[in-house]
Amino acid sequence: MQQFKEVLALFLGFGGWILAYVSLENHYWKESTPDGSVILTPGVYENLWMSCATDSMGVYDCWNFPSLFILP
Repeated sequence: MQQFKEVLALFLGFGGWILAYVSLENHYWKESTPDGSVILTPGVYENLWMSCATDSMGVYDCWNFPSLFILP
């Protein structure tokens, strides 16, 4: 029974690492399109570390958040 618990803990630990990696590498946590607004960017994408906006030509403009304590 002890070996089963150790193997289960090992798999749960690896699963946690995989989920953390996938969530941190995902650049599209919050996605919005400003339909009917004055903003000319067709898309805004945000995740934990940065915020990106695209214009009508498909050019990305990204900036990092200066601190995690001042997120919107």
